[in-house]
This record gives sequence, C-alpha cells and structure tokens, in this order.
Amino acid sequence: MSLRYLSGRIKRLYQRPMPIMAVATLFVVLVCVSLIALDAARAMQARAIELHESEIVASNLARSLGQHVEDVISNADSTLIGLVERLEVEGMGPVERARLYGLLSTQVADSPWMHGLFVYDEEGRWVVNSMAAKVQNLNNADREYFIYHRDHPDRGVHIGVPVKSRSTGEWIVTVSRRFNHPDGSFAGVALATISMDYFQRFYSSFDIGEQGAIVLALDDGTLLVRRPFDETLIGTSMSSGPLFSIYLKKSTFGTAIMTSHFDGIERLEGYRRLEHYPLVVDVALSKDEILAKWRTDTYLHSTGVGLLVLILGALGYRMLGQIRLRLDIQERLANSEKRLRTITDHMPAFIAYIDRDQRYRFCNETYVEEFGMPMEELLKRNMRELFGEAAYATILPHVEQVLAGEKIVFERHAVERGVGKYSLYHYVPDTDNQGKVLGFYAMVLDITPRRTAELQLVEKEKLLRGLTDHLPALVSYIDHEERFQFNNQPYEKWLGKPLSDITGKHVREAVGDEAYFKYKRFFDQALGGKRVDFAFADEREDGKRYYNAAYIPQFDGDGRVIGVCCMINDITEIKKVELQLIKLARVDSLTGLPNRVQFDESLKKAIARSRRGGLSMALMYLDIDRFKSINDTYGHQVGDEALIEFSRRLLASVRKTDIVARLSGDEFVIIIEEMKNDDEAEIVANKIISIMGTPFMLGGVEYRVTTSIGIAVLHDDDVDAQSLLRRADKALYHAKAAGRNAFRSSEA
Repeated sequence: MSLRYLSGRIKRLYQRPMPIMAVATLFVVLVCVSLIALDAARAMQARAIELHESEIVASNLARSLGQHVEDVISNADSTLIGLVERLEVEGMGPVERARLYGLLSTQVADSPWMHGLFVYDEEGRWVVNSMAAKVQNLNNADREYFIYHRDHPDRGVHIGVPVKSRSTGEWIVTVSRRFNHPDGSFAGVALATISMDYFQRFYSSFDIGEQGAIVLALDDGTLLVRRPFDETLIGTSMSSGPLFSIYLKKSTFGTAIMTSHFDGIERLEGYRRLEHYPLVVDVALSKDEILAKWRTDTYLHSTGVGLLVLILGALGYRMLGQIRLRLDIQERLANSEKRLRTITDHMPAFIAYIDRDQRYRFCNETYVEEFGMPMEELLKRNMRELFGEAAYATILPHVEQVLAGEKIVFERHAVERGVGKYSLYHYVPDTDNQGKVLGFYAMVLDITPRRTAELQLVEKEKLLRGLTDHLPALVSYIDHEERFQFNNQPYEKWLGKPLSDITGKHVREAVGDEAYFKYKRFFDQALGGKRVDFAFADEREDGKRYYNAAYIPQFDGDGRVIGVCCMINDITEIKKVELQLIKLARVDSLTGLPNRVQFDESLKKAIARSRRGGLSMALMYLDIDRFKSINDTYGHQVGDEALIEFSRRLLASVRKTDIVARLSGDEFVIIIEEMKNDDEAEIVANKIISIMGTPFMLGGVEYRVTTSIGIAVLHDDDVDAQSLLRRADKALYHAKAAGRNAFRSSEA
C-alpha cells in the first residue's frame, strides 16, 4: 500500500461531512461538559463556605448567649447567697422582715431581668417578698424547687423547671437556695425568679432569620425558653433529641446539623453547656435560609452556563448544517416557485410582480391568455407598453402611491372590445429591511358580475324606497344582529332624526331604551321564525295614536332566519270608532251586570210600568263600605275579586225579575218592581246585609265586607228617573252617616 494511496484515503476521510460534524460535536460537548463541571465545583465550594461561616456565627452566638445566661444566673445566685446568710444570722422576725422587704425591692428594681425575690418558711408559707402588694395565704410547698431543697441537704444553688408565677401569672425561671435553722434543720427556701419574657425580648433582638431558633434548657433536656415562643413547649423534654442524646455526650460545645422534633426544620446548630450551671444554650440557624443566597447564585450561574452551552451547541449545529442547509434552501426555493406558479396560473385573477422601473418580473398564465403573447415577451415589457397610453394614465396615480410605500386597493371600469368591464386592483409594496420600496405585487380581479349585481340591487332598492317612502306606514328591515338595514322616509318624522342616524344603527340606539325593551319580545318571537302581529298606543305631538304592527321573519335558502321585515300602520281612526263602540256597550265587563247605559233605560221603563199598572216599585242604591282601603291595601286584583263576589251575592238576594246594575266603581243599584207594600224593599235590604256578613274568600284569604244601602220608593212627585236616583243616593248618604253596614229609606 503506497504512501500516496494512504494520503488520498486520509484526505478523503477528512473531506467527508460526518467526521467533521463528529469532531466539532465532540469539541462542543467537551467545552460544555467542562463548563458544567467547573460551575458545579464552584457551587459546592461556595456551599461549603456558606455552611462553615454559619457554623462560626452559630458557635460564637451560642458562646455569647451562654455567657449572658451565666451572668444573669450568677447575679441572681449572688443575691440569694447574701439573702440566705442574712436569714440564718438575723432570723425572720417582724423587724427583720420589714428590713428584708426594702432590700429585696431594691434588688429587683436594680435588675431588669429579675421578676422577683421570695422567702418561704419550712412549711412553704410566704414570709417576705419583693412585691409592692402584700400576698397572703399562699403556700409554695408544692413547687418543685421547694420539694428539692426540703429533701436535699445540699446548700448549693438549684435551677428549677419553668413555672407560672402565682403572684403575676407570668412564666418564670426559678433560681433557689436552701437556708437552715441554727441546728442545721431545714428552715425554708430563698427564691429568685427570672421573667421568661426577659429572655424572649433579649433573644428576639438577634437576627437569626425567620426560621432560626434559640433554646435555653436544663442539662437534663427540660426546655426553659425557646425562640420562637410557644407556651405549650415550656417544660417539655428534649432529652431524646440528638443534641442531648448524642452531641452533648461527646462534647460540651460544638456545631451540628440537626432536624428539630418540634417543627421538622433542618438547622445548623451551635450548642454549649454552661460551665458553672446545669444549663445548655442552643442557637439554630435554618439550613434553607443559610443556603438561600447560595441557591440563588447557583441558579443564576447554572442558568448562565446553560445558556452558554445552548449557544455553543446552536453555533456548532449551525456551522455543521450550513452546506446542507444551503442545498436544502435551493431545492425548497425551486419547489416553492413551482408551487407558486401552479397556484397563480390556476387563479381567476391577474397576478404579477413589478419592479421600481415598472417592468414585469413575474406574470401568471392569465396575462398570457389576456394579451396573447408568450411569457418571455411579457417580461420584457413595462406597464406603459402593456396597458397603452390611455389606460396607463388612469392607473399611474395608484402606481405612484404604491411605489411611495402605500398599500392600494381601487376599482377601475373600462370598455374592452365594446363591453364594459369592472376590475378590482390590489397593489402591495415590496420593501427591503431598510424600508426601501423595491417594487410591488399586483393582483387584479374581474368583478364585473358582482358589480353588475350590485348596481342592479341599487336600482331595485331605489325602486323599493320610492314605493315605501310614499306609503302611509313605517317600513323597515332589521337583521339578526338587531340593526336597521332599511328604513323608509316616514321613520325620519317618527324618530325625529335623519335616516343616516337610523339605518345601520342598532335598534336600541335608534329608538331608545324604553321602546326597545317594550317591543323586544315581539322581535325575538319573529327571529324565532314566527310572524307576530300586535297593536300598541303611543303619545305623539297631536295626542294619543294607535298602531298595528306586523313582524315578518325572513329566511335564507337553508331555512334560517336572517332578519325581520317590519310594517307599522296608524289605526287611530279605526281605534276611535272601536272605543266608541266599547263605550256604548251595555254590559259591565268585570261583573257581567248591566252598566249605566242599560240601567238608565231599564229604570225609565220600570217607572213607566209602575205608573201604568199602579204597582209599587223601589230603587236601592248600594256601595261597598271602605272599598278604597281594600284597593289601597291589597291591590286592584283583590278589589276586582271583591266586586265580582259582591255582585254574585246581590243577584242571590233578589228575584230574577229584579234588576241589579253596576253604575261605576263600587256603586250598585237594584230596581225592585211589583212590590205588594213598601216594606218589601227593607226586607230585601236586610237580606243583603245578612248575606254580606259571611266573610269573602279573596285570593285564598278571608275578608269582611259590608255595605250601606239607600232606598227610595217611587212617589207621585218623582218627576223622572233622576229624581228617584237622587233620593236613593241621599238615603245612602244617611246610611253611611249612621255608621255603615245599614240601610236608610228616603222620605218623600
């Protein structure tokens, strides 16, 4: 195998794309891995430094707090030593107790950390204390510190479990000493109490984070004080925790990472057992808070390294793919151009690209068919040559606008081969990255069919408007979005505004809220596909007018409602005749009784019959007592029910030949004919009052309804029906004056 052959193989090997990509990829990977490894090493070193510095802080703080506790306890113990010596030498007589009270009060006042000083005798009774108010009848023989000194002859200081003060109710730490009688027997206890609140305030002054903790405990694990403060934890045992079961057994001071069995938080703790007293101080810093800044810095560095790795990878990938990408782009460009020409050649439009010199650089097949020349020939022409001078002059202003950077849409009408043609032009500028116009895209659509249809529609609408504008009615078309699409001329007078402010507007905007919501339900029914006819009244300038409206739904080819045709006719004159006929009707619509018109006729006829036959007759005038209060209190519906029931009971109280009529409101009359004597009318009146005594059931509720009655018997001097009616009305007035629910007869 010759050297030249090997050289050729190696050369061809290096010329292959894959090895180059592999080497470059390996290089990028090595760089990225190196960056990640270096950043990881830096992060772990920074973490170790953070923890080490926090260990130093926790250890120093534990030593400082331990010294502080020793100072406090030492001061309290010194006070107790002096107090015990005085008690054993001078005794506890009245004079001595008074002198001791002053001494104790001064000691407490001079020591902000001290809660109080107390002396108890061998029975646990309070002998003397530092408190201003005298406390009597209290006994502390049950306290742990008292029991300890009573049962132990040891004269040393004793630090007891935390208790609540019986004098103030505060949590306190107790420091106590025993004192003896001259014979060496137990004489009592001298006690100094330290307020737990003092330690809480003092420990709260240290910045140990939101999750940090400070603990002061007895060396047997009994918790005295803890920050954060939780009253339920005071006096609990910590002896089973790792601090007392492991670390304090190995060393009296140190640091360690432990998980609290109180709240489950992992902390770095600096601990120290006091040298002279059975106490332990523990300062705990949250591991999460210690490493919070480290995590943030690590996240930032890692993010930066990650971004750098991504950038390097992207650059490498881009570098390797340039050649292949270039070939792919060329292939896609060729395919894209082929697809573009296929699409544009089959579109029913003229599509072209024209440069700044107004020369065609691209044309679709429609141009070839329209102008009858090959594509190569078309691409040699400019717009002036292709359009001709006359046509070019009409489009030149638009060409200048698009070359100035504006997007242009316009219509053009031209006569070609003797036929009018409408075209819609779209010119869109083509700009480079600096905004310079390089040319423009042109698309021209033949809109002759559409434009012709629009013109025909305009003519039809003009004809329709000419017809509807002269109709004595309101004619409109409202689409499914509740917008007026057509209004005839009378709408201007009806709404007091020009049609330009009506047509195209939403119905609510055009007619106002009141009218819109008043008639909307009819429009909604029409939109549902149902023809709606209804009548309504409206106050106009010339008075009240009456109208009849028809809403007719309009459907598309698929049967969907697309709008509503509306026609409103003025029927005021017809309505007036109708109202007149209603007014002349002879029957009361509510009760079914004869009304005033029929009553007047019946009364005249009854008087005539009475005088012809020589028979007696009477007229009764009735109304419902306090009927207005029924209407006002319970509403007109209940009032109407009362009138109907009242009418029914009146009919049940008289003969079929008697006439019962309703004049108006709650006023009724009864014509009684062929009476054998004048007392018959009073008998009927009593019957009516009696039958009205049964409660009315109105709307499911009982009501008491009474009536007052006026009676007028026909006399010879009654000149006409009105005279008889006036006498009955006057009698009714007297019945009401007599207290209602009664009748009165009219005198001649």
